[in-house]
Amino acid sequence: MTDFADHPAVQGVTRMVTNWGGSLTVAAPSAPLMTSPGGTVFRDDNFNMIHDDGEPTGPFDLAAAYESGATRLIVQAGSPYQIDGVGSRDNGPLLQAFLRWLTEEQ
Repeated sequence: MTDFADHPAVQGVTRMVTNWGGSLTVAAPSAPLMTSPGGTVFRDDNFNMIHDDGEPTGPFDLAAAYESGATRLIVQAGSPYQIDGVGSRDNGPLLQAFLRWLTEEQ
């Protein structure tokens, strides 16, 4: 995963790894933060672990940010923070960037 928005919530992040990820439908005023590659990933609607005719392929929005006044929210699809996932998948920089943006003084 390398398609990150130009947004402070993902500043400095270059990758995110997940398995059995989900996807989001992002609508304004929220902003997508990262998107899966187009054509190389698919949504396995019947959970058989293969891409079947009719199952959609990416790109899919994987995280979004919302900000209004003093309220900031981030939502993320997928499972990148399992106990073994933060270290072995190296998703710590993503989590740190999210937390930095969520907690910075406005």
